[in-house]
Amino acid sequence: MKERLLKDSFLGMKLVPLNRREALCFVSTYDRPFLLSKVAGIFTIHDCHILEADIKIRDGVATDLYKIRFPRKYEPPLLESMLFASLQKVLKGETNIEKEIFLWEKKREVIQDQIVPRFENISENQSALIINTSNKKGLLHKISWTLSLAGMNIERAII
Repeated sequence: MKERLLKDSFLGMKLVPLNRREALCFVSTYDRPFLLSKVAGIFTIHDCHILEADIKIRDGVATDLYKIRFPRKYEPPLLESMLFASLQKVLKGETNIEKEIFLWEKKREVIQDQIVPRFENISENQSALIINTSNKKGLLHKISWTLSLAGMNIERAII
């Protein structure tokens, strides 16, 4: 029980501004199903564009680095606090990220491009997924959610 509580509550996040509109965001927490999708969803509902993502899993801990573009309405310290609080609620199961995304999409532009993925085998049990499409808010969330629903484990992502 204590270990489960620790897994639900361990979250590290740091937002480092690069300029007035872009920042690096470091996220570290225990790996779990749908984690990439949940983090990407949190960025989406806060109107942030994911410009680059570098996710890594080691010994059950995810250490992800995102380069994001955020709206002018947010000052970096406030945005960091909002992202942390939202992600913590999602990881603890206090918020349903899919419901939040649904509500966000009702108010904004939704992804309508046709996406044609291409898989390339790397080894016997690993493949790379190559996707070329226009960038829209929520794209990484949609892709990672779909892969997780299909039972795939995302061990590394490069955007």
